[in-house]
Amino acid sequence: MYADDNEDKLVPNGCCGDQVGWVEGWLRTPQDGTNITHLMAPKGLLWNYNQSLGIYKCPADRSKSKIGGQSFPRIRSMSMNGCMNGNSWYTKEISRTHYTFRKLSSIIEPAEKYVFLDEHPDAIDDGYHLTFVNRVNTWGNMPANYHNGAAGFSFSDGHAEVHKWRDPDTLSKTIVSSPMGPNDVPWIQIRTTEPIDDSAVWPPRAN
Repeated sequence: MYADDNEDKLVPNGCCGDQVGWVEGWLRTPQDGTNITHLMAPKGLLWNYNQSLGIYKCPADRSKSKIGGQSFPRIRSMSMNGCMNGNSWYTKEISRTHYTFRKLSSIIEPAEKYVFLDEHPDAIDDGYHLTFVNRVNTWGNMPANYHNGAAGFSFSDGHAEVHKWRDPDTLSKTIVSSPMGPNDVPWIQIRTTEPIDDSAVWPPRAN
């Protein structure tokens, strides 16, 4: 609906919590983690299309923010694919090698490209989900695993999936140092974007 009202453009997907986007805020700070105005208009550019706080938070996410010694549920567990109209340092890094889709009609294989996912409670910060599409088996932002070792995804064509993870680092309740995923990272890479060069090895693998 947003694209229909905006000349086919996808909703902005800013990073670092302070850019205009589908949501704002930096959930690693307690104040932002409980501030619903970061989801609502005028900050949250999708709010007028749903006006429901519940769709931003998976019920399985039990994470909380602490303020003044009290714990409060976080307002959001969902993040948006960074290659869906993303704007970050990483967008610039991959600008000559991988697509960042700016318009709905530009998305290659919409049934294979995710838009939103459940992000790991220890990883979630802004609304931009970082997947390292040019690195081998290396996680950026970790996806959630609280659905019995799985995470929920919604795709550009409108369908949704719950994907079961395989690698120990992805299944860990806490994020390990320098997490890797030889099975899981390639799965999400090919559902994030496509290489601009059709002859490029995809997903990337070690020589």
